[in-house]
Amino acid sequence: PGSEKMLLRSPFPVNPTDWSADGRLLVYSAYDPRTSWDIWMLPLPGGTPFAYAATEAEERNATLSPDGRYVAFN
Repeated sequence: PGSEKMLLRSPFPVNPTDWSADGRLLVYSAYDPRTSWDIWMLPLPGGTPFAYAATEAEERNATLSPDGRYVAFN
């Protein structure tokens, strides 16, 4: 509830794919023209995004395991 809040700005497409069970981590796919689709994570609230998997291969659609210890992606 409440008003909308911008979490992330990007000049390229970004697609959220999962939240951690405790709500402290947003998982998303982000497009980069150099590396195609990569998996990024954004600590909340107000953390700095970091790349989880960013290679020349296409990584996307990440999902966290229920306990948050593992990440599955294609």
